[in-house]
Amino acid sequence: MLKIMGGGIRHVQPNEIYATATPPATSTHFPFAHGMLLKETERLIEDMNYEILESAHALGKEDLTYFGMYRLKSHVAETESWDPLVGIRNSHDKTMAAGLTCGEHVTVCSNLMFSGAFTFTRKHTRHGFTETLDGMAETFTKLPAIDKYISERIDTFKTIPVEDDRDVSKFILECAGRNLIAPNTTVGVWKEWLDPTHDDFKDRTLWSLVNSFTTVHGDKNYSPFRIARDTLKLNEFITETWAEELVELDSPLLKSEDREDYTG
Repeated sequence: MLKIMGGGIRHVQPNEIYATATPPATSTHFPFAHGMLLKETERLIEDMNYEILESAHALGKEDLTYFGMYRLKSHVAETESWDPLVGIRNSHDKTMAAGLTCGEHVTVCSNLMFSGAFTFTRKHTRHGFTETLDGMAETFTKLPAIDKYISERIDTFKTIPVEDDRDVSKFILECAGRNLIAPNTTVGVWKEWLDPTHDDFKDRTLWSLVNSFTTVHGDKNYSPFRIARDTLKLNEFITETWAEELVELDSPLLKSEDREDYTG
């Protein structure tokens, strides 16, 4: 279940976001409605043919600040361990710039932490609203690059043989040693490797090994945040371990920021 982190906020429904008041503009500050940011985000999601699996919204400081998060259904049909995440924020009190962030792991917090693979923020200047809409659109259109990369990565994993159970055992134990998985799940991952729940993963490949981890994770009913975080860390270790086999896998720019914020 998605949840905005931090204190001093209350979780609300979208209709409450649309009902909030927007203060008038001054000569230097041009606030725009929280609901306009929400509406634009959902339009981008629809235009890019993503499905919203769940969302969370919160207001703070007597409705002067707004935070939102979305979990989307990936375009990659073969994985349930990757759901794109989108975060948005807005303020009427100059405490933070409006923005959108998206990627495999997203942080949206009332303490102003705001990060993801791709992040855009803009202050509420005279042309801030138009620049925010343009920046949000440009940032969000980068998300399918991760989908494409993950799809290519899966295809590559299927071609890499993993045939020595001793190497698998060592890899699983080292994952636990690096805190990539909980120690009490190592036996479950090992058993899943030896006797896969799904016939699709009976081939002795890197893809089957990855699914030994994700299947056990799924059984634990972990939050989307934890699944995204753990999957990202596991993939980094896989890339390190099978570096020679994955050397030709072309990854996109998986981190970019275009930030503008208030300095107090």
